[in-house]
Amino acid sequence: MYALFICCTLLGDATFPTLAETREAALEEQVAKSAETQTSNLDAKLFASLAKESVEAAIARLRTMPNSLRGDYAVALVQLTISQANYHSAERWLDFIASDLKDSQKHVAIGHYWRARILEKAKSHTASLAQSEAALRKFRALKENDWYESTLLVRAGTLHLAGRMVESAKAFSQLAALAQKRNDGLLTARYQLEAAMVNYKSGRIQEADSDLQKAIPVFREHSFRHGLAMAHKTKASIVQAQGRSQEALGHLRKARELFSETGHQHELGNCSYNVGLILLQAGRIKDARAYLMQGIYEFSESGSASAVGMCYNELGETYMRSGSLQKAELAFGLARIMLTRSHNRFRLAKNEAYYGALRVKQGRPDLARKHFMVSAAIYEEIGLADRAKATRTLIAKLPQGTSSDSEPDRPDEN
Repeated sequence: MYALFICCTLLGDATFPTLAETREAALEEQVAKSAETQTSNLDAKLFASLAKESVEAAIARLRTMPNSLRGDYAVALVQLTISQANYHSAERWLDFIASDLKDSQKHVAIGHYWRARILEKAKSHTASLAQSEAALRKFRALKENDWYESTLLVRAGTLHLAGRMVESAKAFSQLAALAQKRNDGLLTARYQLEAAMVNYKSGRIQEADSDLQKAIPVFREHSFRHGLAMAHKTKASIVQAQGRSQEALGHLRKARELFSETGHQHELGNCSYNVGLILLQAGRIKDARAYLMQGIYEFSESGSASAVGMCYNELGETYMRSGSLQKAELAFGLARIMLTRSHNRFRLAKNEAYYGALRVKQGRPDLARKHFMVSAAIYEEIGLADRAKATRTLIAKLPQGTSSDSEPDRPDEN
């Protein structure tokens, strides 16, 4: 019989929301601080006038000013255009900084910082990392500590999004050390939590547990319920990876209590999803199905199409394992709609693999082969060569012809 093919690693999509909250709060604080510093030396009327003009007209006016003022106005206008999501104008201002202000190392470094953020939003991770690296070098040399930390925070997140987990965890640990040096205990703990989650995702369980143990007492001291909830959820993933399912369920129940208090609907969905996965692995199909359906509701309330699709994938697995193949087909179809809408290629690859497993159960190995081939191709496309290889092993095991009573084993993806 088919073993569970889809990876049942916990944490779901949960790393990103916490990462986003920590990063965006810190980054926006830095932006506000730098904007206040930049604009305090500027003439408000002149700045407002420049902001209303076309970029080229504003640049022409700036070129008549001294370099020091020119740079401050340009940086302030970059920040303004980015806050308005006017990235085309922001790019033009960044080009101006790079060409006209190349002798001002601070302004050039700030330009690298903003390019890194724009490129990350565009999912150009390699290019973003090159820009953040250049900014870090300059800010380090200039001893611009606030800008250095903000840039390192951008880089930590981009490394995570690029799948470079070990480097991302190292960057978050560096951020924790910087926050600790400033005696900011709560921010230190939040960065340690991020490092724990990224270390867990990279398979470095001991490092993840160590980071978590440092963060939890600080969250308790500050009565930071959201941090405690995330810590319990991450701890659930760690102990589940060590085969301690009942302990994992206990941590998830505690996390659910805390998330209910904080009203974090998305994370409630993640807890339901993860409980469902544990129960599915334990063969408690009916109970797993109930939690996955609860997760679908909670993720729908939070507006996350990708997470809803993730739950539908696993819900389809519960129906497939109980022999309700028509319901499985419906669940996989709904998953595909949600995952296509959210452009989640990783989950779409899993969806294709699920369809392949379903076709085998339906006695349609030729169709199964096509789904597994599409799944492997997507894994290759997003840089997961090991998963692509594991998926292709299934194709070789499929029987020839149009029907089959046998089912090849699916590899463990943990």
